[in-house]
Amino acid sequence: MGDDCCAPPAGVSGSQVDCEERPVACDPATNLCALTFDIASRAVVDLVARVPEVAATAGRVWSRVELSALSTRVKEPMALSIRTADLFVGPKDAASPSSPGVVHLGPVALTEQSTPLFPGPEALASFHLLAREYRMPFAFWVAAHLVVPRGDAPAGTVTIQVDGRLQVWF
Repeated sequence: MGDDCCAPPAGVSGSQVDCEERPVACDPATNLCALTFDIASRAVVDLVARVPEVAATAGRVWSRVELSALSTRVKEPMALSIRTADLFVGPKDAASPSSPGVVHLGPVALTEQSTPLFPGPEALASFHLLAREYRMPFAFWVAAHLVVPRGDAPAGTVTIQVDGRLQVWF
């Protein structure tokens, strides 16, 4: 069996798949060809509207913000065949996780258990800049790689919950 879904192995009759037109790749879990998709979903966070303690600061300037805890939890992780997922943060108007100003916070564990996520120093610094301007909403992005094995139709909903705790200095 070959591992290039776009070209059949030598000696196998059949037409070549146009992988530029169709998102086809070899699924390492099954060693069979599958449709693959990269999807992304954005959630805008407005700290003033969602966190009463932030709204109560009444326009005071935050001198420092630290993300003291960050965790993710996936509800119904088996509803879709998601192979990988990653969490990003950036400006609310960013078009995608690859837009300027959007930074990778870390991989999302595909489990229903709440799992800590440990962003690196660059990601923490970027988050600090976004959250420090707390009157301006920002966005979390989840980007996932979805694999659709032959004969399966994707159906279902997967919810990724992100929980965070901030420490703020005035």
